[in-house]
Amino acid sequence: MHWASVFGAIWLFHLSGARASPARTKMYGKVPLVLTDACMGVFGDVTWEYTSDALYASPVCTYEPALQSMLYCIFESVKEKGYSNKTFEKTFAAIKEDCSYYTDALQNMTNTDFYSALHNGTKHMMQYVEGNANLTYPIEMDAQTRENYYYSYHGFYANYDIGHTYGGVICAYFVGVMILAGIFHYMNYTPFKTALFKQRLVRYARGYLTLPTIWGKHASHFSSLKVLTGYLPTRFEGIIILGYLVLHTVFLAYGYQYDPYNLIFSSRREQVARYVADRSGVLAFAHFPLIALFAGRNNFLEFISGVKYTSFIMFHKWLGRMMFLDATIHGAAYTSYAVFYRDWQASKEETYWQFGVAALCLVGVMVFFL
Repeated sequence: MHWASVFGAIWLFHLSGARASPARTKMYGKVPLVLTDACMGVFGDVTWEYTSDALYASPVCTYEPALQSMLYCIFESVKEKGYSNKTFEKTFAAIKEDCSYYTDALQNMTNTDFYSALHNGTKHMMQYVEGNANLTYPIEMDAQTRENYYYSYHGFYANYDIGHTYGGVICAYFVGVMILAGIFHYMNYTPFKTALFKQRLVRYARGYLTLPTIWGKHASHFSSLKVLTGYLPTRFEGIIILGYLVLHTVFLAYGYQYDPYNLIFSSRREQVARYVADRSGVLAFAHFPLIALFAGRNNFLEFISGVKYTSFIMFHKWLGRMMFLDATIHGAAYTSYAVFYRDWQASKEETYWQFGVAALCLVGVMVFFL
């Protein structure tokens, strides 16, 4: 019956014609995108002789002098940082992607068209003077301003990207644990195990580190105030969990690059709220594959690693607790950011916000009461 269900599911999936490949995680800290967004930010704050009836509009995407100024900004930044023309040309795709949210006018532009716009703008380029308004010509921004914006966007995107890296490291940590467990499990079928277990150091480690529980009996159920429930781990399982908790704490708290100029966000506290919200949200989602993998009984990892089901459940519960903690921090930090940004009233009406609150409440019930 079980195998019939499996094959039936596979057959139905095949009939559905599903061909979509898994979506790749987009990394925002790539140089072409950072250069593009930094220069777009530079000239987004300039007052141009430009009007638009659209709710959301960007002059660098729809007003030629602004576009020429942005291209020159990117070109100069590429030269200053020692990148090649190939990097400069990669920014054309980033410009198209960014501007696609405002207009389709640039989607058919070729590399030749972008170079032509840069060349034409360079012939009429003038140095920007702070306070100038209603500009009708392309302008050159000073190198320090360009560098400040680049630093700001680089830090913002690097913070977001490194969350994915840290999530991958957490997954790799448990993969490494399973590999080591699998190696020792394989030794059960070799003469090497007998010789190894005769070693005094190995016997000591097994007697005081790997086999005993922290207290009580292994996998004994415990409950604190009928809220925090779980199973008692061995000391070795406790060390694995402790190592994971240390990794998680460091990854959540370390490596933020804040912008001293507040060019993207209006204050330092807005930066902190947004950066923590992004990092914790990415880390929360990174736990999901491990939580799902460790939850099943008789999963293939039990046969490969020799790790018992009770151990997987312990790992599953701790991963779930930390995922809930990350999600809670994400929600609190993003709420704080919305309040700082004066967007709270509009944000709480969004579908994603309401679904997020509902999901957090549901996960909280599962973590504390199941």
